[in-house]
Amino acid sequence: MNIPIVTKTTRTPKLPLGKDLPDTDGIPMDNENHGDQARKYLIYPLRRWMAESKIEAFVGGNSCVYYDPLDLKHGVIGPDVYVVLGGRQRGQNKWVSWEEGG
Repeated sequence: MNIPIVTKTTRTPKLPLGKDLPDTDGIPMDNENHGDQARKYLIYPLRRWMAESKIEAFVGGNSCVYYDPLDLKHGVIGPDVYVVLGGRQRGQNKWVSWEEGG
């Protein structure tokens, strides 16, 4: 039986911590009412409905969604409203995929 010999170890890159990343993309919504309306008519009702329907999901808006820890410049979006099925509402101000399990 041949046993491979490893001559070089690879290191897992240190991932950035969510607490050190900005909450928003810095781009304001069209106007103040837009954010209020998104929360009142989309985010809060969706959270309630998901909870009542026993659908586990994170519902957020006007915050960052980080999906690529190795490219923080391009691996982030700032949608007005978003839903992450299987996510959990824990009071977080942004979604950092590698801290949320994927």
